[in-house]
Amino acid sequence: MKTFTCKLDKVSILITFNVLLFGLFLLIGPNLSFMENREGSIILQTAGALLLLMTIVFYLLSPRAYGFNKEYLFIGRMIAPLRIPLSEIANVRMPDTKELSWAIRTFGNGGLFGYTGRYYTKHIGKMNWQCTRRSNFVVVERTNKIPLIISSDEPAKFVFEYNQVAR
Repeated sequence: MKTFTCKLDKVSILITFNVLLFGLFLLIGPNLSFMENREGSIILQTAGALLLLMTIVFYLLSPRAYGFNKEYLFIGRMIAPLRIPLSEIANVRMPDTKELSWAIRTFGNGGLFGYTGRYYTKHIGKMNWQCTRRSNFVVVERTNKIPLIISSDEPAKFVFEYNQVAR
């Protein structure tokens, strides 16, 4: 099986770091201060715990690597890795520069350990992102399904080697 790495971009690292700090502050901060309003303290700590729980879930579902063999393309994640049979893939290519500009997140994660979920652009329409960065995109066009967008560290090499295996 051929695998390709995918590192987080600087924006995603910054967002992740700040969300973690904010969640820890909400969870621990009320205990460090002398809040007289105990009810307000519990609300802040609950919000911090939920934020940290959400961070853990996004970490476990974030892409770690992309790969393929003669049967399927996979997106490696800590839990629930994605496997897409090659028979469902119509084309794998690098997008034009305009195709993914001004992408709008319609339902998903916009920077916490990557960019995952549903997005929309006027050139492609609806799409599913499983990216770790906002560059180095690869478009996986699927038959009868919305396109999948990934972000390999070496997109040209990924597309070339995929097309060699898919033949």
